[in-house]
Amino acid sequence: SGECLVSLAWEESSSRVNPLLTQCTLVTRGDGYALNGKKQAVLAAAEIQFYIVSARNSGGDLQLLLLNAKHSGITQRCYLLADGNSAADLEFNNVELPASAIIASASQAEALLQTAISESIVVMAAEAIGAIDQLLVITQEYLLTRKQFGMPLAMFQSLQHRFADMVIAAEKLRSLLWAACQQLGSDNQEKAAAQLKVQLGESARYVGQQAVQLHGGIGMTDELNVGAYFKRLTVMELLCGQQDYHLGKLAELALVS
Repeated sequence: SGECLVSLAWEESSSRVNPLLTQCTLVTRGDGYALNGKKQAVLAAAEIQFYIVSARNSGGDLQLLLLNAKHSGITQRCYLLADGNSAADLEFNNVELPASAIIASASQAEALLQTAISESIVVMAAEAIGAIDQLLVITQEYLLTRKQFGMPLAMFQSLQHRFADMVIAAEKLRSLLWAACQQLGSDNQEKAAAQLKVQLGESARYVGQQAVQLHGGIGMTDELNVGAYFKRLTVMELLCGQQDYHLGKLAELALVS
């Protein structure tokens, strides 16, 4: 119903976007536990009611914990991302939790965390396709309308080629999105998500930059929604790991297979 909003707190400055690397610790204290550590770039942290936090216990097993966002011992540093959405860095200082706060442990927690991030990439790519399609529509209209040397910009062959490359970049991402959707729930889901994220970063950056360039100076203004789409695409390129991380993951998976 949307009445309860939950945000996943997994990324840390030392994790290098690997969800299984965490410095957050969960130690036994009486009948419960104490959580310590830091998380960064927790999305919508100012609006949500609960966090799902990853941490490791004294035995080194990964734990997923459900925390009330207003729980004592949690410090938030809220800020706005480039696209205007909110995020926060969190610090947990001896946050006392009951045993019931643990919602998944060990291999189950690792699998759930990896699945959540893979599925987030698929959802994010679908949003990116929507933004890219809008940039294509807006840019095409501008090229057909704006005149230079007595003719529309769309008449210049070099700009036609550039716009064609934008369309190709969009179709690459769309194709990999469909492929990733078909792999959801399968053993190849993680690989398909990594391939998708690599292409998302490439297509988002290229289409966004070209849309700004083809609009000229007006493309840099806040009044034109091209900039808003570009900012959102730029943020999505950074979320859940950049291209180099996912290329490394694909290389590891290729070596294993």
